[in-house]
Parts: sequence; structure tokens; C-alpha cells
Amino acid sequence: MPSQDQNIHGIAASMPQKRATWLQIPEGSIWLYAKTGGSAVKIIIAIALFVCLLTSPVHAIKYSDIRSECESMTDAQFDVYAKLLEGKAISDVGWVEDVKGNPGNYRILIDRDSPNQTMSLFDIYLLGVPDEVAMFLEKDEPVTYQGRIVEVSKIFRRPVVTIRGRIIP
Repeated sequence: MPSQDQNIHGIAASMPQKRATWLQIPEGSIWLYAKTGGSAVKIIIAIALFVCLLTSPVHAIKYSDIRSECESMTDAQFDVYAKLLEGKAISDVGWVEDVKGNPGNYRILIDRDSPNQTMSLFDIYLLGVPDEVAMFLEKDEPVTYQGRIVEVSKIFRRPVVTIRGRIIP
């Protein structure tokens, strides 16, 4: 409902006395008063939610968050956590370790650890990168990537995240 310091007396007096609902849409950005029921109200609510989704900032996961969460997990806990991550947005930076595949099906291996580290394996397996981008990437080139998590697995007790996404110029 509106905050205490808002003057709602005039609004409340003009509302019909039938059953009604206040709906707060994420982060208090929109307050909507609507008579419950009816398809027109459902359409208004759907439009309001859609507008909020388009205008609200995307809260993408970072690889470092996934790695730190997994450090103390058992294999069983990791399996459950990995399933929960599927479909979530991820955005981060890393270095190109390699480009594998064939035209139309390139996969980018990205390492989150600096190329200056003596021993390191790739952490991100990026799918869906266009040929014209994949063919011009260089080994150890820094890249920013974003996408949706397809799968999370482990190699040597470290999470490897497969995402479908893109390289951001």
C-alpha cells in the first residue's frame, strides 16, 4: 500500500466499495489499485509487470559468486545448486582460452583466472557466438560475456558453467 506520508484520503474516498486489491510491483516502482477479477484487470496487471521487467535492471550472476558458493558444498548440495542456476542470467569478464568447433557451431572456452597464472583451466563454456566473432578472437584476449546458464558441472572440484550467450564488444 502507499506509504503513510502519502495523502490517500481523496483516493480512498473515490474508490468503489467493492472488493479491491493493491498490487506492488517489484521494488515499489508501481502501485496499482484494481477491482479484483475481470479480464481487463488481468491485462492491466500483465502490461504493468511487462513494463517493469523491461525497465528494471537485470541482476546477472557472476562466476565468482558461483565459485565461492560451491567451495564448501558436498557433491549432493552442488547438484541441487547447479539445477537451480539453469536459465539464470550471467554476465562477467574473463580471458579467451580457446575457440573450438566448426562454422555455425563455435564454442568459446573462457578462463576467469588471469593468463599470467601458472596453472588454470577454463571456467566458462560459451555457446551461440556468431562465426564472425569467434574467428577473430585471440588466445588470452580479455572478453566480456553475457548469457543464460545452460548447465553447471565440475572439473577438478571447480564449477564449469555452460552458457548460451554472446561476447560484448
